[in-house]
Amino acid sequence: MVLNAIKILYYLPITYWHKNNIKKFELERKNNECYIIGNGPSFKEEFNKFKEQFLNKDVFVVNSFVYSDYFLTLKPKFYLITDPIIWADNICKEWKRDSAILKDISEKVNWKLNIILPYVAFKKVKPIFESNKHIKLYFFNHTIFDFNQRINHFLYKKFLSTPLLQNVVGACIFNAINMGYKKIELFGVDHSWLRDICVNNKNQVCWREIHFYGKEELRPFLKSNGETYKMYEILFDFGNMFLGYQLLYNYSIYRCAKIYNNTKESFIDSFERRGL
Repeated sequence: MVLNAIKILYYLPITYWHKNNIKKFELERKNNECYIIGNGPSFKEEFNKFKEQFLNKDVFVVNSFVYSDYFLTLKPKFYLITDPIIWADNICKEWKRDSAILKDISEKVNWKLNIILPYVAFKKVKPIFESNKHIKLYFFNHTIFDFNQRINHFLYKKFLSTPLLQNVVGACIFNAINMGYKKIELFGVDHSWLRDICVNNKNQVCWREIHFYGKEELRPFLKSNGETYKMYEILFDFGNMFLGYQLLYNYSIYRCAKIYNNTKESFIDSFERRGL
């Protein structure tokens, strides 16, 4: 409890400094509905079936979406990035491609795009986009406190705290709720990695990487420093990820927002399931 109070006092000036950005979040909202697109393999089919609807909504995309052909077609309104390997300095060669994402976005974007990142990325990311007048940067305080639910929800609303955001889709949902969206539609959020994990003869945990863009690939599950994740570490993180979605569901009720999962066979069990 004392540690949480100290952390709040430390982050309060940061949150106050970004108060205008938080208010601008709300101004960027066209209406009360948004689409959040994960990079799961199901999105390709979803987009092909409902293309016109995607082109007329406030759309959030995440992490490596810039590498897909849909990026220039959709011209999304929001791009949310939370993976530290994208702005970290010391990363293994296997993740080097991801470190070029920010530069690729800056070079391709010629429409108004709002990029949202955790505050810890501020110093590293800001210079990359200074030359592109079409891009606005927003930062949120990705700090976790754990009091009772009532206090937690108050802190979430003030951007003083977040729920567990183990996956970038969770960060999108959190920011969409705080921006005032009342209807949040999810696509491409398969989250089916549990059936795509195996262990090879070297005792390396491997996963079958499948996105709606690019080719299917079986490769070791690596940390940013090149070490292989242990199975217990992966399952622990997965547990936190699904717990985070449940916390977001509880928060959405508090903020009178509805979250709909439109992804067939998605492993997320916290949100109402339906299809467009």
